[in-house]
Amino acid sequence: MGDRIFVRLKILSEQLTPSQLDSMIGIRCDEGWLKGGFKPRTKMIARKHGWLLESGLPASDLIEHHISSLLARVSPFAEKIRLVSDKADVSFSCVVYTNTRQGFCFSSSTVNAICRLGASLEIDLYILRKSSKPQRV
Repeated sequence: MGDRIFVRLKILSEQLTPSQLDSMIGIRCDEGWLKGGFKPRTKMIARKHGWLLESGLPASDLIEHHISSLLARVSPFAEKIRLVSDKADVSFSCVVYTNTRQGFCFSSSTVNAICRLGASLEIDLYILRKSSKPQRV
């Protein structure tokens, strides 16, 4: 199995619901949830309202492509997202599942673009075990 990569912009808020954030920012989220309800695809109860935008690319694409795609998607709304960051937790999240150890670098322009959103940068790197070949007994 190859690498699987997910890059998302996530906003968590005690007060602002996904529909309120849609209106404030000017773009509809790809996925939203309400505090006290279940988070999508989990059995976890949400402690905060959630608003999520994804890169829109296949999980097998390169991390650089995911980052560029999401930043291009949110750049027209960067100022409004930054204003929301005063009232909510905004994070730019990169999640990588891989079978190999690897490094990656964020260019200064990428870091600046994330900073303009008022977002924190989250990086989750999961190195998965390679499946072992069956042994003859």
